[in-house]
Amino acid sequence: GANHKCMVVGFNPNATLVRDGAYVPTNAISSPAGYDHKFEYTSIANRAFYKSNATKIDLTNLTSVTVIYAQAFQECAASEITLPKNCTEIGNYAFQNAYYMEKIEFPESLESIGDGAFYDCAYLTEVTIPAKVNYIGERAFDLCSQLATVTFAGDKSRIQIGANAFAGTPYNKTLPFKLVRDGTILIGIEGVPPAQLEIPAGITQIG
Repeated sequence: GANHKCMVVGFNPNATLVRDGAYVPTNAISSPAGYDHKFEYTSIANRAFYKSNATKIDLTNLTSVTVIYAQAFQECAASEITLPKNCTEIGNYAFQNAYYMEKIEFPESLESIGDGAFYDCAYLTEVTIPAKVNYIGERAFDLCSQLATVTFAGDKSRIQIGANAFAGTPYNKTLPFKLVRDGTILIGIEGVPPAQLEIPAGITQIG
């Protein structure tokens, strides 16, 4: 955003190692300067970049990182984020309210996108879901009000997609209308509902 200085986050030499081998920047606005090779970081810790004012984050070469924990980038100011190239899992609400994010590059290794992972990322306009992804959580992209293009590199039908994963997006309006149910519980919808919506027989709860 205009009120943020242009800073780039790379591999912070002052990173601290926490109990699970997570990468935690102690100064999230440092310039790329290499990182401590004595440690093999396996994850990006919970809230590691919370409210960071860096405008670009590139973690491509943190090759040992496979997991991004919950809320790791919540409310960060970056407009562009590139994830570790061997990342397999994005935790719940990992990028929630990252309002300025316009571009996110998912690695081909990615398998799971958690609940609310990109909730209310208002400037995100397009994403490509890698072929290995098998789970997209509830409200994963909900309220991404400019997300018009979602491209699936693989077979979308094999992905477990949670309720309202794309609710509140232009993309959702392009989907055929469908009620999402879990047994007898109506848990969400896809697409734009008709003017008159009939609840199917067998539904005992709306939740």
